Amino acid sequence: MTFEIVSVVNKEPTADYYCWKEFHASLERFGVKPTILGMGEPWGGLITKPKTLQKYLHDGKCKADCLIVVDAWDLVFTCPPASIVKEWRNLGAPWIIGGERNLFPSGDESVYPECKSTYRFPNSGFIISTPDDMQKVLWDMDLGIIPNDGIDVNNWHPNDQFYYQEEFLLQPVPMRIDTETQLVWNLCGVDESNFDFGGPIPVNRETGKAPCAIHFNGGAKTDGMMDKILTHLGLR
Repeated sequence: MTFEIVSVVNKEPTADYYCWKEFHASLERFGVKPTILGMGEPWGGLITKPKTLQKYLHDGKCKADCLIVVDAWDLVFTCPPASIVKEWRNLGAPWIIGGERNLFPSGDESVYPECKSTYRFPNSGFIISTPDDMQKVLWDMDLGIIPNDGIDVNNWHPNDQFYYQEEFLLQPVPMRIDTETQLVWNLCGVDESNFDFGGPIPVNRETGKAPCAIHFNGGAKTDGMMDKILTHLGLR
C-alpha cells in the first residue's frame, strides 16, 4: 500500500520553538520525503490548510492509497511511516485524527465519547485516511463559505481544528480519535511525569503506548520538554 505525507505551509518558520528541520530529519532517516503544499503562496490563516489540501485532492494530484496529513512546524515521526500505515490497516483503515487532552478552540466536552484515556478531543495536527475519505470530509465542511483570516468580523480567525471537530461529530465517513496515542501523542497539557524514557521512543505512562509521531502542540513548544524529547530521539 502506498502512502503520502502531506503538510500545508507557506514558509519556513524562524522561531526557535518550532522543529521544522527535525520534522524533515525524522522522515529522512526512514527514506521518506513529505509533500509540502502552499510554499510561497498567500496565507489566509489556519483555514488555508484544509482549503489547499482540498484543491490538491480535487485536482487528482494524490496518487497514494493512504494519506497522512500533519503539521510540519511542530511534529516529528518516531517510527517508519510504513509502520504507521500497517497499524492503520490493522485498525480497519478508518479516518483517524489524533487525540489531545484539551478541547480547543471551543465546544461542549460532553458531546465527545468517553474513553479510557484523557486524550479524547480531536487535534488536527495528525490525520490519517484514504484520500477518498478525506475528500468527503473536506467537501462536507463547505470550505467555500468559510472566510480566510481577518475577513469576517463574526469569524475573524477561522481555525481548521474547529471544523474538523464539527465533522467528527457529523461523521460523514467513519471517523475515530486516536485516544490511546497509538499513532500520535499530542503534548499540550502533558508534563514530564507522563513520560517513560526507558526505551528509544518515549512511552506515554497513561496509555502505555510508544507513539509513531509526537506533536508539540500548544504550550508543549515552550515548556522545556521539546528539547529533551528531540535529543532523546537523536534529532537534536
